[in-house]
Amino acid sequence: MEIFTTAILLPATEDMVSLILLLVPSVLLTILVFFFWRYRKICRKMLHLQDLTSIQDKRLSELQYTLKTIAGIGKASYCLCSVPSAEQSVELYSNNELPGLETFLADLIPADQEKIRRMLQKISSGELSCFSEPVSKLYNNTTRRNMVSASTFIIPESSTRKLLLVTVDISEIENKIQELADADSILKAVFDNLPGHIFLKNISSDFTYVRCNPAYSSLMQMTPTEIVGKNDFDIYERSLAKAIRNCDMNISRTQTLADNRWFFTTPDGKAHAIRFISRPLRRADGTQWILGMGIDVTRQELITGKLRKRNKELRLLMAQLEIPTMLLDNHLNMVCATPALMRQFNPPADSPEPLTCRNLCDCGITDDEHCAACNAMHTKQEQICPLPCNGTVSITIKPLLNEEGFINYLAVTVTPDAGNLPKDEVL
Repeated sequence: MEIFTTAILLPATEDMVSLILLLVPSVLLTILVFFFWRYRKICRKMLHLQDLTSIQDKRLSELQYTLKTIAGIGKASYCLCSVPSAEQSVELYSNNELPGLETFLADLIPADQEKIRRMLQKISSGELSCFSEPVSKLYNNTTRRNMVSASTFIIPESSTRKLLLVTVDISEIENKIQELADADSILKAVFDNLPGHIFLKNISSDFTYVRCNPAYSSLMQMTPTEIVGKNDFDIYERSLAKAIRNCDMNISRTQTLADNRWFFTTPDGKAHAIRFISRPLRRADGTQWILGMGIDVTRQELITGKLRKRNKELRLLMAQLEIPTMLLDNHLNMVCATPALMRQFNPPADSPEPLTCRNLCDCGITDDEHCAACNAMHTKQEQICPLPCNGTVSITIKPLLNEEGFINYLAVTVTPDAGNLPKDEVL
């Protein structure tokens, strides 16, 4: 039995050893494969992280370059720092323990530094999330105006609260604004104090009034504010407004000046005659305006009307006279004449030039010293023409003085010369 048992166990032991010898290499191979794949995965992950880091560095570099370029163009500087807690902010902002921030604020004048620190403390305490304040900054011992803007944001990955401070040089902008304000005040002073009637209309907006001076608005018993936004149909009667609109449209179409007289009655019942000179204006934004300047010529029109009436009456009166008589102006041009004089001299009816006394009598005088009419103008005394057109008449020239003592006209009368008439015709 013992021999038999030993015989049976021996083969089993050999198989176990063979099995173990087969399993051990397989296990080792499996472990090696596992670690190989593990190592490969780790290497891939590291390479991926390196790529991400490289891309991130590249993006950060591009962002910094972009920010610096923008800051340089806009004459700006910026500072990025973490927002301290409310308890830390007083100590940090007071003891200058934020180097980046202190460098940022170093050039500010002391009063503005304290102002910005107080605003930053309010941001730390949560009272503010952003602010913008004008400050004064020193550049090469020159004070320039800057605008400091602060805003906070939170980085999602770390939930860190960051503070971005930006300062922009606004000295040139403020100077331009001041220059524009000064120019506008000067323009307004000139615009409002000129005695004439001045207005601006917007062609692109149905010819509405953009601006007018008090002289123009008071003419219609309105204020400049009441005029602005209205057009001529809201101010004048329709017939006049239509005529003005046609004139404005012609200015817009031809881009030329217009000189017109508008006759109208104001709300107080007074009749007015205004001479308006209008011209087109083109603004930088492309809109077109009309600038109008008016002068009240009501008195001149009344005087002109009276003169026309008097001239008509004078011509009617002279037409009834049988004496050859005419009036000459300061240039010796004939103003009017009686029919008897026109029959005696018989001037050409189609002459393009104004008739003068020298043309009428054909005396041939070229020197003013020998001209009786010129001597009458110079001496203000009556003169006799020494060279009449024929020897049978005598020409008397008498100056007519106005109230100021100046000569407006010369009265020329033609009478028969008694020395050359037959004896039976001498009175």
